[in-house]
Amino acid sequence: MPGWLRWLYNSALAGRKAAWEERSKSVTYFDQSECLPQLRKAELDQLGSVYGNVLEATPSRVDKVFNAFFQPRRDGAKQGFPRFKLTSRLRAIECLRSPTLWARGNGRYVPRIKGLPRVAVEPQREVPTLEPKLVRTTRTDVGINVDLVLDGADEQPLAPSGPAIGIDLGVADQLATREGERVTRVDDSQQRQTIRKRSRAVGRCKKGRRTRSKRVRPLARVHGKRHESKRNARHRASTRLVHRHGALVAADLRINAMTRSPKGTAEATGSNVRHKAGLSRSIPSQSRGLSQGQLACKAERAGRIFEQVDPAYTSRRCHRCAEVEASHRQSKRYACKLCGYSGDADAIAPINILQALNALAVASNLGHDRGTVGKRLSWR
Repeated sequence: MPGWLRWLYNSALAGRKAAWEERSKSVTYFDQSECLPQLRKAELDQLGSVYGNVLEATPSRVDKVFNAFFQPRRDGAKQGFPRFKLTSRLRAIECLRSPTLWARGNGRYVPRIKGLPRVAVEPQREVPTLEPKLVRTTRTDVGINVDLVLDGADEQPLAPSGPAIGIDLGVADQLATREGERVTRVDDSQQRQTIRKRSRAVGRCKKGRRTRSKRVRPLARVHGKRHESKRNARHRASTRLVHRHGALVAADLRINAMTRSPKGTAEATGSNVRHKAGLSRSIPSQSRGLSQGQLACKAERAGRIFEQVDPAYTSRRCHRCAEVEASHRQSKRYACKLCGYSGDADAIAPINILQALNALAVASNLGHDRGTVGKRLSWR
C-alpha cells in the first residue's frame, strides 16, 4: 500500500503543478478529494483494498505542504517547493476521522484500519474515550509510532501558578534555572563510539549496493534512539517547569548566528577556528530549538506565560551591580570584582533573563498577563 499512496501523493502534486503552469489555476484540496471516488473505481484492484479515509488524507497532506510553502517561516528562511516522494521517503500514513480502536486486556490498543496491518500499540498515557479524528502511523528507525489527534479533548486545569522563572539553555547544562534544576548532557559516549564505528562501515560501501543499505539501518537505529532519549528528557523538564511556574522566560537564541563559521576571508582570516568548529558542533546537538518549542507549546495550552528576551550579556552581567565583564566568569564560577559576588556561573544567566523581562515589563507597563503571550521582547 505505501507504493500506491506514494503514487497518489505524486499525482496530486503533479496535478497542482500542471494546473498552474498550463492554465494558471490553483487546485484546492476539495477539487482533488472530489476525484477520489472516480479514481478508486478505475483502480479498483489496487486502491479498492485501501480504506477511503486513508486515501482522503493524501490530498490533505499535499494541501498542508503547499500552505507551508506560501507561509513565511519564523526564522526568515525561504521554504522549499514540495518535492515528489520516493517509496523510501513515505514513512507516515494518515487516516482521517474515527477508525475503530480495539482495546486489549493487557492495556494495548490495536487500530483497525482497512489496508493496514494490525499493530498492537502500548500507549504512553491514558487514552481518552473520545473518538480520534486523525490517526497517524509513522515508521521510524526505532519502531512504529501511532499518534492520535482527538477532537474536543478537555484539558485538565492546572494548579495555581507559582512565581516567574528564568531559563538558560546552555551547552554543558542543556537547561538550567535559578532554583538549581538542570538537565545535564546525557552520557552518550558509548553511542557516539558506536556511531563512529558504523559510520566507517557505511563509508566503505559503495552507493547503491545492497550491503550499504544493510549497514545504514543499524546506524539510523542508533541515531533514532539517541534522539528519542534527548527528546524525552526535555519533555519531562518542560512539563515540570510549566506545572510549577506561571511565567517562563528564556533567551531568544540565534542558532544560525551562533554556529556561523569564523574562517573569514583570504585577506582577513578568522581566529580560533578549530575551537569554534567544535563549539559549532556542540550547539546544534543540544536541540535548543526543540526545548523552546516545547516550552512555548505547553505554556500556551496550560494558560501560562512564555516570553523570550534578547540574550546579550546575560551570562556576563552581574545581577547585583549590573557590571558587564567577560573576565568575571571562569569556567563554572562567576566572581564579580566590583561588588564581590561569587557563585555558580550557570545561575547568573537565568537571573539576568528574568530581570530583563521585569525591567521591560515595568518600562512598558505590560505586567504578566495573557496579552503578552507570544510577543517578542528585546532588552539591551
